Formats: sequence, C-alpha cells, structure tokens
Amino acid sequence: MAKFKKSRPARPPQKRVRTGIRGRPKGTGTHAIYVELRRRILRLDLAPGVDLDEQALVREFKLSRTPVREALLKLAHEELVEIIPNRGTRVATLQFHEVGEIFDSLEIAIRITSRWAALRRTPQHLELIRQHSREFAEAAAADHFDNMSDANRGYHLAIAQAAGNRHFLKLLDSLLSITVRYAYMTLARGSTITDMFPGGFNQILAEHDELIGLIESGDAAGADRLAGQHLRLFRAKVMRLMNLDLAEKTPLDDMPQAN
Repeated sequence: MAKFKKSRPARPPQKRVRTGIRGRPKGTGTHAIYVELRRRILRLDLAPGVDLDEQALVREFKLSRTPVREALLKLAHEELVEIIPNRGTRVATLQFHEVGEIFDSLEIAIRITSRWAALRRTPQHLELIRQHSREFAEAAAADHFDNMSDANRGYHLAIAQAAGNRHFLKLLDSLLSITVRYAYMTLARGSTITDMFPGGFNQILAEHDELIGLIESGDAAGADRLAGQHLRLFRAKVMRLMNLDLAEKTPLDDMPQAN
C-alpha cells in the first residue's frame, strides 16, 4: 500500500513589514537624519543660511533621497530649514528683529503649559520632569552647555506633556528650538557660560525645583507665575548678550598711541 505523507496545515500568509533600505524599519532612516541635522542646526554646527547639499547628505547617511527629503521637510515645518523652489534647501537664518516676538510667544507657551500641568499631572509626569531637572543639575556642575541645553529643553517639554495638549507641546518644541539657536549664537560671539549665567546656576536650579513643587501641589496660579518669571530671567540674559556692542569687548590700552 502506498504511503502518504501527513499533510501539514497551511501556514497563514506572513504579513510583510515595510522597511526602508538596508533593512531598517520604514521611517527610522528619516528620524535618524532629522535628529542629527536638528542637533547640528541648534548648536550652530550648521551655520544660519548655509546651503544643505541633498546629495551630500545621501552619501553621508548612506540612505536614499526619500528619507533625506522627508527629514528636511520635517525641519522646514519647524522653521529650522528653508526650502527654496528651484534653488534647494538652506539652514534658516536668524531674524534678530523677531527675537522679542519669539520670547513673548515662548513665555505664553511656558506659562500656560505649566498652569495646565499643575491641574493634569500624573506621578509619571512628575518623575520625568524631575529626571530632566537632575540632568540639568549634573550638566551645570560639569559646565557642559550642550547637555544643559538638552536637559532644560527636556524639562520644559516634559511639563508640556503633563499639560495634556499636543498643540501647545508642538508650539513649545518649535519655540525652544529657535531660542536655543540664539543662545548658541551668543556663545559663538565670544560670550561664555559665565557671561550667560553670571550668578551661577543656583537660581535656575532652585526655580526648577520650586516649579516642580507647585505643579505637584496643584498650584496652577503659582506655577504660571513662576514659569513666567523663569522665562523672563533667561530672556533678559540672552537679550543682554545679544545687544553687547563689539566696542565693549575691544581693549584699547594696547593700541598704538597717536603721535
């Protein structure tokens, strides 16, 4: 009698996972380029107004043009790059005449997210806010401005997450990006971290802790008040450094005397 092999049940069709090139899950290439270019722009490693060579980015990141373009579109949405028809893409310039408007908008965004965070925070939100505050303190102790900037950004965005409004979260994220570039610009012009924070970091750290306490206790009005005060301190320091005239830093005692 002929023997028959026992049939196996048919396997269900495998769902194919869409990926980008080189086996990456779709979207991860775009995110990697976006994060790295964003970091370079914020820290002025890519200077305002510099052209971005799309083909050079393709070669550097070893990706196709599609994720590169998607990353640039995302950066353009945040106003960090400018896409000019028939001319290409460049890093967005810094418009110094808009600084006052930007800081006005930033103050409103920080105040309202701090107010709402006091009403809507969860223990998980509070722990994330505290984590970024600790990271800021560690970076300040090490005199590391890059890490301080990242931690401070994370601190305020964590408060915005606790506020529970994604539109204000996106707005705050965009405004913080712009103001961080101005802060780096003041350092690039010859200022130091000590110039930016002449009284040290104790006041900033104390305000971070106090704001966390107000949010935790549900004091919306107090959180609003302190957040505004905190922002105005930063605004005053950046504006003061931006307005320093070159002559103020030019020594004259070693210049040759007129005959």
